[in-house]
Amino acid sequence: MNNIKLHSDDNVELAFPDILGQLESLDMVVGIEDKHKEICCFSLPMNLKKLTLRESIGKLPKLEVLKLVNVSLMECTWRMEEEEFNKLKILELNSYGLRFWSASDDQFECLEKLELQACKKLEEMPSCLESISMLQMIGAVSCSETVNELVKKIGQVQVDNGNSDLKINIQRY
Repeated sequence: MNNIKLHSDDNVELAFPDILGQLESLDMVVGIEDKHKEICCFSLPMNLKKLTLRESIGKLPKLEVLKLVNVSLMECTWRMEEEEFNKLKILELNSYGLRFWSASDDQFECLEKLELQACKKLEEMPSCLESISMLQMIGAVSCSETVNELVKKIGQVQVDNGNSDLKINIQRY
């Protein structure tokens, strides 16, 4: 078994049996009653390479694809810890309420694609996005003008640093 889709309205702590140790893809909706309840990520299979989390965030050492959909972050701030999501290649962030997003300078060294959707209130993005040599694409769909300008600035710094292949896709709706 490589893929699972899970929906739970209960705020129970999830632990996955050892038989799921080879699981590589997981799509979850958990705890919609209490949006600030975090999933105990260490109970998830450590071999996950793709993860879609709704209503929570997590960290796994081998994670390559992360989709944060309708994420509720306390105080509208996402402060990423060091070594969190350090293998990510694709990050999709759909979070209307997120205002501030920060990360350490060495975060996202493997990031190839960043997709922002409906980030209407976002005012700050990690400066490390300007120096990721692997970055191939940044998209902003239905985001605020502030986000669109931040994306353009990141793109310009990337080009100035020699990443002329970076694609910027801004869609206003």
